[in-house]
Amino acid sequence: MADGTATWLGETSGRLSTAARAHAVEAVALAALLVLATWIFTIPLHTMTNYDEGNYLAALADLRHGFALGKDVYADQPPGWYLLLQLLGWIFGDTVTGIRTGMLCLSLLGVVAAWACGRRYGPLPALGAAALLVVAPPYPLQATQIGADTPAAVLALCALAFAVWAYRGRGSVPLAVAAGATLVFAISVKLFAVTALLPFVAVAWPPRRLWLWSLLGAAGVVGVEVLLYRNELSQIAHDAFGQHVTALGNASRSSQSNLHRLVHFLDWHTPFAWLVLAGLVVSVWLTARGRRTSLLWKLWLFVPAAAVFIRGMNPLLDHHFVILAVSIAVPTGVALGLGVAALRVEARVGLALFAVVFVAAGVVQQRRHLHRSTQPEPAWIFHASNWLRENSRPGEVVATDIPILAFYADRPLVPDFVDTSFTRAGTGELTPKTVFAQMDRYHVRAAALGRVFWVDPQIRAAFDARFRRRTLAPNIVLYLGRRRP
Repeated sequence: MADGTATWLGETSGRLSTAARAHAVEAVALAALLVLATWIFTIPLHTMTNYDEGNYLAALADLRHGFALGKDVYADQPPGWYLLLQLLGWIFGDTVTGIRTGMLCLSLLGVVAAWACGRRYGPLPALGAAALLVVAPPYPLQATQIGADTPAAVLALCALAFAVWAYRGRGSVPLAVAAGATLVFAISVKLFAVTALLPFVAVAWPPRRLWLWSLLGAAGVVGVEVLLYRNELSQIAHDAFGQHVTALGNASRSSQSNLHRLVHFLDWHTPFAWLVLAGLVVSVWLTARGRRTSLLWKLWLFVPAAAVFIRGMNPLLDHHFVILAVSIAVPTGVALGLGVAALRVEARVGLALFAVVFVAAGVVQQRRHLHRSTQPEPAWIFHASNWLRENSRPGEVVATDIPILAFYADRPLVPDFVDTSFTRAGTGELTPKTVFAQMDRYHVRAAALGRVFWVDPQIRAAFDARFRRRTLAPNIVLYLGRRRP
């Protein structure tokens, strides 16, 4: 009896130690992948800012100066994005590098979420999904850029990961609540996160009591945001959703161009494209062999939902493709991991090495692409921002159609000017009358023109007539002085 007990304890201990070693190896592999991702993603950390980054940084600065979203500050995105932006500023600092570091952390969270989506099938599918996301363009390029696209895509992926684990077996109430809350918050960061709703519902199907918990989590997020912005909701909806609805309504003008870009999204000069093709083939092969692939095909539903949504966007910009990259990378990685696990040991090693080589080639390619894309902030940006700082008092509102200038000058920008995009100008919202009504409201003395305002002949003429001093500088025109009577 004693010998039998000892034998049983020894076997159990051996199994536990084997499982512990396997978990340790998986943890090390995931940690190594995150280190690799950080190595790639941080390449553009200190490069020049783009227009959208200046837009959001200027909005963050205005919010810090006490202006209210919607009421004062133009809401280019839903309110969740500005809550997240303020949180990142609070944690990492209200600087370009600080906010970009926060974006990096969110991008790495996306890699972990991809791993979690595939972990239901085991370690190999989980690591496959995470690895594919690291090399899925344009995810690496957008990883540190300040914009709502990557956070919304990451949060949508987190919601999907919560759902994958919540709606299994007897289910998990806390995870179901987290899934619903995270998905709604993702949508409140950027509207295209609604595309995750299709795979989310598929994963949670058929309806059962847990759905109510997910709805409760979603309602909680909606309730908090409604409470925070109860007095500005209509204006925020007009600013954030009006443009998107207009874009979807006018999509016929650009539908052919968008379709062309969607069809050519997979660049066959990249390893990622061939891995995606292999992932599709493996998914069909596994299904034909009777393997358990129900969850895998539910994850694939993310792809058509994302494609249909972004086809209707007008204009369709490169950063919008982040949601498509995320939607493709996860089921592809899961499928490849399942395919490797389904083979015999000798074939498994060969195919695994083949996949690793392809992923490594993708890493090298993305790193080279990011290095080619790195440019420092132009000197004229600092020249113009220094001029604004020197010719205005702390806390004094300035005007510019290049928002990053106000941010670098550490001066609040006319809140309605945080977004002076060509898209907004095309809707007729930025006319000489509206522009100068906003400037009169804040008694603007110093202004810098170099983009939308400067190329509009009527607005430019109005500036020339109303300011007593004009200074020509590289790429920009600087205005100073009181309005002429």
